[in-house]
Amino acid sequence: MKEEIVPPNIDDRGTDALLIGGVSGIVAVVCFLVGYGTAWALSPWYDFGGNYLSDLGVGEGAFAFNIGVMSAGLLTIPFAWGLWNALREYILGKLGSVVCALAGIFLFLVGVFPEDQVPTHYIVSVSFFASLGVALMILAIPMIRSPVFRRVAAPLTIVIIVLSIVLAIPIVLVIPLKAGPLMETIAVLEALVWLSVASVQMILFARSEQEEVPAQE
Repeated sequence: MKEEIVPPNIDDRGTDALLIGGVSGIVAVVCFLVGYGTAWALSPWYDFGGNYLSDLGVGEGAFAFNIGVMSAGLLTIPFAWGLWNALREYILGKLGSVVCALAGIFLFLVGVFPEDQVPTHYIVSVSFFASLGVALMILAIPMIRSPVFRRVAAPLTIVIIVLSIVLAIPIVLVIPLKAGPLMETIAVLEALVWLSVASVQMILFARSEQEEVPAQE
């Protein structure tokens, strides 16, 4: 027996929310990469995977990095609103969207409170990664059932969850001294890929819905 796929109940406002959310997600990724890349270029001591990303928030490129992080965090909120509209048929979809927005707020605070702001930076940084991980786990099932995400973003979500668990064990056991920075780098890369893919699918679905309306009329 085939699993029932519930069509998303998306009106014109919901379609606009998907489009805005998708664009916000793409811009969030660009803002982060520009800030991160600029700070990295200005910090010759930075070792990819060997340093925490937040080390750039107190270095020569601190301004660029922190602005990039704060911008990405703020833009995650309208992205989460797009998720809400795409997955509002499911309780877990709504809950996961709220947790995703919360992750965006914590990401913004990571830029507001850089690494030298102890212990606030540690608290908001851990809260960001924890809330993002929880959001992915909550969103996995509703994304699988949603026509918006089920073909690409949903399988990617499952892969990221499994990969994170599988990689965490050998990284912690084999190279514990490098575990923190390396795990953080991998987690950020996974988040960027997931956000990009989910955003593109939101945009494509919203565009297809907008094109169908005139055709039906």
